[in-house]
Amino acid sequence: MPNSTRALTAAAYAVGLLFAPEAGRAQILWNGASFGMTPAEVTTVFPQAGQGEREGTDERMSLRVNNLRAAGHDASAVFDFEQNRLTRVQLILIPETPGASISPDEIRNNLTAKYGAPIRCYQTDARCEWRAGAIDIELDDASSMKGIDIVYRRPPDWSGAPARAPAASAGSLSRNDPGG
Repeated sequence: MPNSTRALTAAAYAVGLLFAPEAGRAQILWNGASFGMTPAEVTTVFPQAGQGEREGTDERMSLRVNNLRAAGHDASAVFDFEQNRLTRVQLILIPETPGASISPDEIRNNLTAKYGAPIRCYQTDARCEWRAGAIDIELDDASSMKGIDIVYRRPPDWSGAPARAPAASAGSLSRNDPGG
């Protein structure tokens, strides 16, 4: 094979890798925790998970990690596993002052800056949903008693379609925030 053909083949392969569907790559659910990780792998990303509260069996297990920070708030994360593989992350933002609440507008605006406009909102924006490629993100300010839940999971209708990258401006839910 001539050198020019070999170079073109290598270039085409590299371009193909850049634009290949996300199905072959790990899908980040939240802050470095990828779909399909084992509990041990989650503990590598979140060392405090080693002291987390575990519930369930190997077939269906949850690991709760407290004392996190996300979006400038105290937080807990619940990592849900099925067949020893990560399927869902529930991030629970907790008001720092007892009796206080967290502004759902602030969190919704941060998520919108990161993932684009919500695909739907319910009950005067108290609950909104986004889709970023093969990950569904749901904001719910009604379920945590003045706190806010953000759930990251694969959509029920996931088909392996390519992921849409989040917007460059991630607000205060960026990777630099240890909890967000």
